[in-house]
Amino acid sequence: MHDAGVETAAFEPIRFPWFTTRVTPRNHRKIVVTDGKVAYLGGINIAKYYLDGDYMGKWRDEHLRIEGEAVDDLQRLFAADWALEAAPADDLPCSPLQIAWTREDRSRTTLTDLFAQLIEEARHTLRISSPYFLPPPALYEALLRAVRRGCRVLVMLPARSDVWLARRATDAYLGELLGAGVEIFRFRGGFLHAKRLIADERVASVGTANFDYRSLEYNTEATALLLDSATVRQAIRRFDEDLASCTPIDPEAWRRRSVHYRLGDRIARLFAPLL
Repeated sequence: MHDAGVETAAFEPIRFPWFTTRVTPRNHRKIVVTDGKVAYLGGINIAKYYLDGDYMGKWRDEHLRIEGEAVDDLQRLFAADWALEAAPADDLPCSPLQIAWTREDRSRTTLTDLFAQLIEEARHTLRISSPYFLPPPALYEALLRAVRRGCRVLVMLPARSDVWLARRATDAYLGELLGAGVEIFRFRGGFLHAKRLIADERVASVGTANFDYRSLEYNTEATALLLDSATVRQAIRRFDEDLASCTPIDPEAWRRRSVHYRLGDRIARLFAPLL
């Protein structure tokens, strides 16, 4: 690629080879901007296994093709990343599609605050999908409050995980959520990698951020807020279609799991901020 003239840059490269990228901040945004006119944003990485699948099966992901003024936001964000300068964190413009992002500055909590607001404002249905589900306390408590006020909450997770410890830590969160009335589904149509949060039929978030500590407190991420009612309904249809490839978790069966297994989950949860 370099010989052909392609320029590349590394985000905060690791100076010590024995340190894993899992304990360092990462630029987790997946942004493509073409001629300042068309942009792409979502969960899809550039890798052969996205086309062919791997030991996890086919990867089920969600990605957006974006036109209009939001392309300018993504192009400025990419340019700021490239130059290692601070990206703007001003109020987003009023449009049918808005871009929100985090950086290592005062915008660090932008997505956590945004997701918490979407959850708190939902009145009848919340739909969430994420390959990694380790919600920070603010979001965990917001989900419980949503159920208590009568909101239907559906959470879609992969049936298999490529990070064993993260799967066990996730399981430690599910008992209380199931007991409160959250509906949790395991996706079996491949490896679920789509990061979505849909509040009622009002707004949908599709982007790069997982519903976990790493994405929301450490990585730099970006998400698109879909505000057009027709587009939001399309996102809902895609989510509901994915439910056909899911198996719901039975709360009663979950409560009957062995004490040793539940203890292992709780120990794994201690590592949630690092996963």
